[in-house]
Formats: sequence, structure tokens, C-alpha cells
Amino acid sequence: MDTLCLSHEEDVDGICSAALIKIVKGCKVMLADYGDLLQALKEVTNVKEFYLCDLGISKGTFDPFVENLERISKFAKVYYIDHHPQTKKQRKRLEEIGIEVHHSLKECTSVLVYDYFKESLPREAAFLACYGAITDHMDDSSLAKKIISNYDRQFLLLEASLLSFAISKNNRKEFLLEVVNQLSKLKLPHRIESINKLAFEQLDNIEQIIERIKREGRKIGRFGYLLTDEFPLGLMANMAKGVLGVDVGIALKYKREERAYDVSLRASYSYKKHLGKIVDKLAKSLGGSGGGHAKASGCRINENKLGEFLERLKVSL
Repeated sequence: MDTLCLSHEEDVDGICSAALIKIVKGCKVMLADYGDLLQALKEVTNVKEFYLCDLGISKGTFDPFVENLERISKFAKVYYIDHHPQTKKQRKRLEEIGIEVHHSLKECTSVLVYDYFKESLPREAAFLACYGAITDHMDDSSLAKKIISNYDRQFLLLEASLLSFAISKNNRKEFLLEVVNQLSKLKLPHRIESINKLAFEQLDNIEQIIERIKREGRKIGRFGYLLTDEFPLGLMANMAKGVLGVDVGIALKYKREERAYDVSLRASYSYKKHLGKIVDKLAKSLGGSGGGHAKASGCRINENKLGEFLERLKVSL
């Protein structure tokens, strides 16, 4: 195997980033979330090129993250393409071990990948960058806006939404890998088998989600939150913003085995602070882990720290 891409499995941006690299390199693709990122890196062997996409750096796991990339860099050229917060010190350390870093807070990862490979990509591959920008709420950034302006916006919104809803309905790796494969063949989302069915099943859940938020959602300062164990956290957090009339919507899911809460946060377009930086700093101070970008972030918080997390978040936002 000459080339391998490891990308974020949880959202459209990571899926589209992998598909774009697969178009250019014909590579094998692996998908991971933050919880299994280090294990996925340990499994990387015997490749000549390695692309890591849309998986941000956590301060708490940075040392083993770098150790894994340093190991891989001894037998492969390593490219790291990402848009999550990283410090100058972190970037310098990565570059010192030979990692080629392509990073910007201003664009989503799939737009960065598209821009890097655009001379080698067919025109229609721009759609994939657009899907990532739209679903990551970064379609108003300068490069994404320029790409999107070349096409019908309603068409892009529809295709991106179908893809996003389908992925949130079925997040099993085998399904997501098949979506990557089909997107790399430049199939439109509505033409990919089962995308429409899954998307509309998820749409049918929206009414239930709204009623659940009305019934169980709570407002604290500028944010509103609720617990869920049946609906996707990102979708719940996004809907909570409007239903509760807050700047930041939060959805929490209790992880019994870890005795912790997974937390997803989504900010409105009018919210001016960088949500990912706030969550990263706060989660670390409470012994958890997290991060993200300006309008969307997530973290894991120990069960006995949740109350303190919410109170401190009220002040930070």
C-alpha cells in the first residue's frame, strides 16, 4: 500500500476530506473519532504516504500523538491537514519531526484539502469541499465562499444536508467508508444508495427532537442544554439553539462505562467567541478533554464534574 488517509469519521468535513484525497491518490481510507485516534495511529504501518485529516490536537494527548506520528514518519511522508486550534509550539514540534502541516482556523479541512490538490482534481470535486464547509458552518469563510459562489447554493445545501442527516443516522464505520468510496467516484449524495432513506428517517426524528427539547431543555445564561440517549448529539445541540432561543446549544450523553458525559456544543452564527478554544481550556481544567472550532465543539467530562463544567461555561460564554 503506497498511501493511507486517516480522517475524522463523525462529520461530513472529515468524510469529504478523505474522499478528496482518495480521488487524487487512490488510497486506502481509515476513519476514527478522537476516542480511538491514538489506537488508529498505532495501526498505521508499511505505507509511503500518510495523510491525517480533520482530527484536532488535544493538549492532554499531544505527546502520544506526536510519538505516533514520529514513528510513522520513519517510513512514510506524513501530511497533517486540519482546521482545529493548535499552538505555534505544537506546530513547530510537528514540523521538527518532518510532518508537513497544512492548517488554518479560517477554513474547514475539506476546503484546505481541495485547495491543496485542486490542480489534480476534477471540477466536480469542488462539491465535496462545499459540503464540508456548509455542514461545518464555515461557508462564509473567504475560500469556501469563493468556491460555493461558482454553483447553485440551494443544490449544494440540499446535497450537504442529505449527507449530514444520513451520516448522523448511521455512523457505523462500514457505512461511512462506503460513503467515502462513493463520494470519491463523484456520486452526488442523493444518488448514493440508502442516503435518501437514512436522511428522511432522520428528518422524521426532528419533530420528536423539538418536543423533547421543549419538554426537557434547560437554559443557563447564554446556553441551553439537555440530556439524550437516542438522538445524535450534534443534531440535538443545533436544534436546541433555536428552540430554547440561546446562543449556544448543548447536548449531553451519559457514558456509563466511562462514568462521564460526552458533550456536544453548537454556536449560532452571531456568536463571536471561539467555542472550541473555550471548551478546550475548560475541559482540560476539569480533567477532561475536548476542543473543536469556532461554531462547533465537543468534550468529555467526568460525571462528578458536570455541574462545575456548566457553571463555569456560563461565565466563559
